[in-house]
Amino acid sequence: MRKVKVNTALDTSDGYNLHFFGLIPYVPMGLTFSFEGRAIMAHFGGAGPGLHRLTGTVKHKFVAIAQENHDCGFWILDHTVPPYPINQYEASIWPHTSRKFAFAASTVKMEGEPTGCAATGAETYPLMTCGDLATAPTAFAGSNSANTVHVGMTEGDFIFGWLGILVSVAIDIVFFALSLAIEIPLKIFEAVMGFLTSIFGKFFPIADIKKFLAGFVAGVVLSIARWYAEGQKGPIVIELPPRNPRDPDEPRVIISFDPATGRPKWEEKPRSPVRVPKVPHVSSPATPAPEQSGPQTEGADDWGHSLVPPDERPGWGYDGERGWALA
Repeated sequence: MRKVKVNTALDTSDGYNLHFFGLIPYVPMGLTFSFEGRAIMAHFGGAGPGLHRLTGTVKHKFVAIAQENHDCGFWILDHTVPPYPINQYEASIWPHTSRKFAFAASTVKMEGEPTGCAATGAETYPLMTCGDLATAPTAFAGSNSANTVHVGMTEGDFIFGWLGILVSVAIDIVFFALSLAIEIPLKIFEAVMGFLTSIFGKFFPIADIKKFLAGFVAGVVLSIARWYAEGQKGPIVIELPPRNPRDPDEPRVIISFDPATGRPKWEEKPRSPVRVPKVPHVSSPATPAPEQSGPQTEGADDWGHSLVPPDERPGWGYDGERGWALA
């Protein structure tokens, strides 16, 4: 069992990779080294599109904890050598950035999801970061070393993490090679992209399509490998990557396939579930509580407060965490 300290929403990471260089915007002329910008796990570029996987109520140091497949998201300011404005292509990188957890503790689930694992030190578990040759495991967590909570990552988790990395890098290199191979007729390439676009329902950037295909293949391989490692018990669970990472309303699609029956089960979940505690009606002198047509039902809210006012005096109002109070 490998001990890995958790990453909170405020922990940081840095990265390094290769990106295109060009003197004209959106026109690549070659590859150059890039310093991937420092970003916290709750980087703003992943919050809106729903790429974050953070706990809602389980926290460390009063801060949410990263779960499996957490992605920092877009608009991480990568800086190439030479930087912008000499490299005019650099600005076109920022809207498509990604920094995603590659490892997870499958046996330690927080709010039903495996805990994301990333660490730098004697045992390093990198994150996947974007690049124009290929996404690569060249981003590294830093500040989580000061955290005091750790989870146990099994040897199977370690193997699955590196297997997913290898599959993702291989697919990216194939796409890069295809984009450079002059012997592939342009018409064939356009036909393939047209077919993929028809699957997606509308046009998306090639980078998004590549991420979807890489994530899908890696997800299938890892899910089957994990199913075998767990003794071939239960269904094979595969979560499809988002077709459009920029659409926060697109649901998470999870497919459960039971080899015994051969029947798949299709399930959709919100990309960014909003956890709002249920509270009763709030009354005030200006807005009196509605009259009850019958006897009230005894009960308590999420904080353990009674849902029934202490007595029948008018003016009782409900304040959530503090409970009932007279105005």
